[in-house]
Amino acid sequence: MSTIMQESTTTTITDVDTADRVPPITCPSWCVDGTGHADEFSRDDQWHRSQDHQIELSQYLPYKSWGGKLLPRYAWVMLQQSHGEATNVHIGEGDDVEIRMTPDEARRFAMQIMAGLAEALTEDTTEATT
Repeated sequence: MSTIMQESTTTTITDVDTADRVPPITCPSWCVDGTGHADEFSRDDQWHRSQDHQIELSQYLPYKSWGGKLLPRYAWVMLQQSHGEATNVHIGEGDDVEIRMTPDEARRFAMQIMAGLAEALTEDTTEATT
């Protein structure tokens, strides 16, 4: 506790670090927090997120960061689960674009990507042999 003296009146302020926090929760195995979000003050703040899985996008020019540094563009995917909700798959490009899907939608999307890739690779092989 901290004490502030002001015109002969004593005011007590509770430090944020000692305020009542919500109890830790059990994180899924993929959550990067690892503490059960023990530092949070609200259940709504105890949301889970996975590690970002990223690939650099060679078809895009680098962008200039806030510090003026040129950075590559990248695509990413991660899992997220808010309090009381189902797990979602988040797919994005850089910091600007984000698509949210259910795990089943993401699985179906991945299968469509693989099917399109198989067609593209078959076409590339055919062109190379003619």
